[in-house]
This record gives sequence, C-alpha cells and structure tokens, in this order.
Amino acid sequence: MSTKSTAFAAATVCLTLAGGPANAHHSIQAVVDTSKTLQGEMVLTKVDWVNPHAWFHFSMTKSDGSVAKDVMVEWMGLSGLHQLGYSAETFVVGRTFRVAYNPNRDGSLGGHLVSLMDETNGRMYGRGFDTGAPPPPPTPPPRPQLRPVTNASY
Repeated sequence: MSTKSTAFAAATVCLTLAGGPANAHHSIQAVVDTSKTLQGEMVLTKVDWVNPHAWFHFSMTKSDGSVAKDVMVEWMGLSGLHQLGYSAETFVVGRTFRVAYNPNRDGSLGGHLVSLMDETNGRMYGRGFDTGAPPPPPTPPPRPQLRPVTNASY
C-alpha cells in the first residue's frame, strides 16, 4: 500500500470516529415523555455540574411510603445555567423542593426538569420563570452628533 493510500485511509478513519459523538446526542423526546409531567416534594441531595447537562439528585418519599434515594433529574447545559445567573451556590443541598419533571420513558424514577420551587424561600426555577439573573445594563445615552470638520479650502 502506498503512503498516499495509507494517509487517506487514516484520515477517513479519523473523520469517521470524530463524527460518532455528534450522532450520540439524543433528542429529549427519545428519553423522556414530554406529554406527561409529574410533581413531588423532594430533598436535594447532590448537583452534578457536568457537561453536557446538569443533573440534580433528589430523595423522595413514594406513594407506598418507601424512600427513593437517588432520583436523577436532568436539566439544561452548564452554559445555559450560567447565562441565567445560576451557579453551584444557587441550589442548596438538603433543601426541599417542589419538583415538576417529564418522566423517563423506561419507567425509572427521574427525568427532565420542568420546574423547581424552593420550599424554603418560594423561589421558582425552570422554564419561563424569573431567573434571578442581574438585569441587563441600561441603554447608553445617544452619542452627540459631530459636525463634519474639513481642512479643505475651495
């Protein structure tokens, strides 16, 4: 095999493998049932600030009285959370939240976050709620109009 053929084959393999992660990303509808929303009071036990999405871990008491210790609810990506003004200090572990989420299609506990309400202070987080982010800066005043200056003499 010639050097050109070997280089071409190696480049083809590299490009094929590089495309794999892009195909691996799923749509939310494939994993959770967006036509259903479940709600419950849950205690926040951990937040994973990882890419590509943040994961909130809760414990909750089920209807039969047993306690589910690791209910995982996925939310948006880290850059989106930071743009909304959220940080690792925003969500306090040990607090009780009223959680609304779209359930997993496979029947396991957890899913995708719709909204959170911190039962300590009543603050809402989620789709369409006030983010608590600082307001945008005020619009600067208009620039003064400058007179044209020319050194040309006619």
